[in-house]
Parts: sequence; structure tokens; C-alpha cells
Amino acid sequence: MGNLFYLHEYSDGSADMSHSCGFVKVEHETGWMMSSRVSLEFSIRGMYSVGECRCSICALVPDGDYMSGIKMDDIAVNNGFGRAKCEFIDTNMGGSGFDWNDAVAVAVVTDAGGLAAVASWDDTDTAYPYDMIRFGAKKNTVPQKEHAQQEAVEEHTEAGEKEIAAEEGSKPEFLQIEEIETKPENGDIIIPEEEKADEMPLTRMQVFSRMQEDCDYVDAFDDDTYYDCIEITPDKLRTLLQYECTGAKTGDGIDVEQNSFLMHGFYTFRHILAGRVQSDENAMLIGVPGVYSNKERFMAGMFGFNNFRRSHRSDCRNPYFGYWYREI
Repeated sequence: MGNLFYLHEYSDGSADMSHSCGFVKVEHETGWMMSSRVSLEFSIRGMYSVGECRCSICALVPDGDYMSGIKMDDIAVNNGFGRAKCEFIDTNMGGSGFDWNDAVAVAVVTDAGGLAAVASWDDTDTAYPYDMIRFGAKKNTVPQKEHAQQEAVEEHTEAGEKEIAAEEGSKPEFLQIEEIETKPENGDIIIPEEEKADEMPLTRMQVFSRMQEDCDYVDAFDDDTYYDCIEITPDKLRTLLQYECTGAKTGDGIDVEQNSFLMHGFYTFRHILAGRVQSDENAMLIGVPGVYSNKERFMAGMFGFNNFRRSHRSDCRNPYFGYWYREI
């Protein structure tokens, strides 16, 4: 349904709370995802403007003694009338470090930098003075949620490596090579002795082959479009992304730490799926486990996983379980 808030026009540096110049409809889809969608629908009627002007839509967030103004989108206002709709993720708005839950108002800012209108939901009818708003400010501290996310990944990765080392004590070669390649002392990739003769750096698929030697294969799908799949951790995915592929694919574009959708799938199902692509021997499948729904489809697309395949894994009874995936 959403909530409606009146827009109040600015005059002489503060909001005229007695004069409405339109409204904004706010929808915030909260749920089980770490990040959720926010939708703002603006309808401006009677705001002072001369001809056509382009304005910015900004979220206002308390920041100490000031308000931080974070730009979210643009809106065109023609002779006092304008309509616009913008959608965004509620965490780290505009790269500012602020979340939507921190915001107390939205504002319309003219292209000349002046505040034109504001809609507030903090129940105080505050007339925010323009000189108390700082546009383009960033939060000084890292959100606690990001700290917790990073610590959880590190703890899980460390525990997983210890468990693998204990169970696979008879195969130390791969673990030793992986540790050297992932964390070399001088920051460069160290080539194993047997490959130094050719002076060829390791490819991504060679590193993946070594990971497969130490893992059980997962029968994930009905056909062989994607095959030889294994379960990996975000740490191993970061390792794979450090190596170049020999095919035409470039610009993988996966920032593991900042990809909230990928990390949520890992936290929930304790793995990320990696496999080979039948049509391209130099490409890899990266799959995030999940359950198909329209909401999850939107979130997956926001983070680069636009495709979904149902899985027939025997250890999952949900008929809608599968993987949101992409090829790298």
C-alpha cells in the first residue's frame, strides 16, 4: 500500500508547513533479505518554478548537528508540476553509508542547489533550515551490519578450513598450494615449480580444478548445461576471481564483500555453487542458493544474478529451491 506524505514548499530558507505543493508515496518492502527495496513516487502540484527546471530527489538523514542530504534520483518540474518514481536498495544509500531507516524526510532540490520542497515523517513538522543541510556527506563510521557480515564470513571460512584440513589430512598438497597462491608474502602470484618451465600463470579454471580435487561433486541440475558442480565459500570465490580466464569473458563484476544477495544466500544455505559450463570450457557457473519468488528475483537482479534454475538436489525438499546464477 505505501504511505503518503505531503510536500511542503520552502520559502526564505525554511519550509512553509501550511502550504502543500504535492505529495510523495513511500513504499518500503521489508522482509527476510538483508537489503530491501524502497520506492518513492512524487507528484508535485503548484511548486514555485519558472518554466522547466530539473531537480534532485534527496533523502534527509540526521547527522550530528546537521542534516545530510543524499541524492537518490532526478525529477523534472515544469511550471510547478512534475511526476517521478525512483527505486533503490535501503542499505548504503547512494554510497553514503546511511540506510533508509536513518532518514526522516525527503526533499526536492533545484538544479541551482536551492531547497524547493520537503516531506517529513518524523512527526515533528520540522521546518529544516537549508543552512543546516549538507549535501553529498558520507557517514564516518562503517555500519555495524557490515562489520557483523565481515566477521561472520571470516569466522565461517576459518572454521571451514580447519575442518577440511582435519578431514583431508592425506591430501595436504592442494591446501598448501591454495594458501600460497591466495596469500603470497610479496603480493604476487607464485607459480608452482612444475609450471615454471613454461612460465605460464595459473588460469582460473586450473585453480578451480584444484579446488574440485578436494570436494565432492554436487548433482544440482537435471541436464549437463552446468556440470561438475561443487560447493565453495565466499573466500574461495574471491580466490577464483583473482585469476584471469583464458576465454573472451572479462569484467566479472562480483564484489563479494559488498554483494548482499550473495552473502545472504551463503549465510542461509552455507554454500555458493560453482561449476563448469558445457558451452564454454573457459567459463564458470556461480550460483547463489535460494527459493524462487518475485521479491527474490528483484533482489537477485539488483546484484547481478538475473537467471534462476531449479535444482533437484536430494538434500533439499523445497520444490522451489534452486540457484540464482551467472557465468564468469
